[in-house]
Amino acid sequence: MYNLNRIILIVAIFFTCQSGIACAKPDIPMSDIPKDTPMDIRSKIEDLYSPDAIKRGTAARALGMMGGRAAPAVRFLAGMLDDNSILDYTDLFEEDITSPGREASKALSKIGKSSVEPLLNCLYDKKPVIRENAAFALSQINDPQSVNGLVLTLKDELSDASSYAAESLGVIKDPAAAPPLIEALSSSRWKTRKSAVWALGEINDVRAVNPIIERLKDENATVRYYAADALSKIKDPRAVEELIPLLKDDSADVRYYTAEALGRLRDPRAVDPLIESLRDGQWKVRLSAAHALGKMQDPRAVESLKIVLNDENPNVRNFAAEALGNIRDPQSTGELYKALDDEDMMTRINAIKALAKIKDPDSVERLTPLLNDKDVNIRVEAVKALGRIKSSKAVSYLTQLLYDKSYEVRKFTAKALADIGDPAAVDSLIDIIDSSDIDTQYHAVSALNKITGMELGANSSKWKEWWRQNKHKYLRHI
Repeated sequence: MYNLNRIILIVAIFFTCQSGIACAKPDIPMSDIPKDTPMDIRSKIEDLYSPDAIKRGTAARALGMMGGRAAPAVRFLAGMLDDNSILDYTDLFEEDITSPGREASKALSKIGKSSVEPLLNCLYDKKPVIRENAAFALSQINDPQSVNGLVLTLKDELSDASSYAAESLGVIKDPAAAPPLIEALSSSRWKTRKSAVWALGEINDVRAVNPIIERLKDENATVRYYAADALSKIKDPRAVEELIPLLKDDSADVRYYTAEALGRLRDPRAVDPLIESLRDGQWKVRLSAAHALGKMQDPRAVESLKIVLNDENPNVRNFAAEALGNIRDPQSTGELYKALDDEDMMTRINAIKALAKIKDPDSVERLTPLLNDKDVNIRVEAVKALGRIKSSKAVSYLTQLLYDKSYEVRKFTAKALADIGDPAAVDSLIDIIDSSDIDTQYHAVSALNKITGMELGANSSKWKEWWRQNKHKYLRHI
């Protein structure tokens, strides 16, 4: 069943075609195909003239896949940018709904530099669909030569060409484009304002800070959250006080991206407002607030994040655990221990990682039972955590995993033992050298080299003899 957006798009394309825009072949005679054009390229160019819209679209797509070799097809593809016949075949095309003209646009972008000049000329065409498809193609090519033409296209108020032009300028990142992009923030088209905001964030020009701050009040929610994101890229402290009120915006998307933006800015003024956002009614906002607080690493957030570890949404619990690990406050270990039994695997994994970062030796006895977990990912993360904590109490548990059925577990166990550096692991590591698994053998030898300072290769007999003679030097406490 078509959803509303799909129906609107189909109706728009239908009326565009009915209003006089060509919906068929290129506007260049087929006889203009150069005689020296390679046969496979000629064949696809000829298919562009087919009365079958699907055949025209697939031919354009095939020419794009040829890349620069399809340069002889550029004029013919540019000549069909107004072919707006509806193509609704997801098994043939990358988009749910497309057209031969859009497929020609994508093909021109893949052919690359030889398409730039014809596409720039198309930016001045009287037909909006041609300007739009040309600007789309240029937005994918990223050629500095197109800056002047794209700047002029920012003033196109009759099509989405202005939006694609702004996107392209953001990719090119020419500082000279900042003033016209700032002017485009006042466009009557919300897509153009959105793309201009994004582009200014990519160019990272401080001249844009105040104009972008004004867009935080835009009537369109998408423009508002793009503005929040752009300000976080420019990283000007003036933005913080202007962003904080958006944590109360009516749009959950705006609140989400604002929290992410504040997390990237890492300004202490945002900590308390973000803590309050941990109680937001939308789970994705609580998630982004937890993520932001984790980046800021402010201990003031610990108590609230511990509460959020019990959130009803597993994604929120997951990010809360990660945030506590980034803050590294030992006071959070109790709640993290409980999270080790969470029903969500990613929450368990991030709780393990958090305990590894905190490095509390008391965590060893909570982590060692996980070495027998049925899930290999849990076993791997538990092994890594114990290696990072570097407690000798973990050695006797870890050596048993040198024979685990998972290669990943065996590999990281050897590495963990090397990191701990306790000679008590040497006997077990020597025994594993004779394993038929060459990769495990390699990691066991590497661990032995690190623990003992010796390099005797993968010869277990040499290691056993050397260890028999020198063991007492390493284990004098026994």
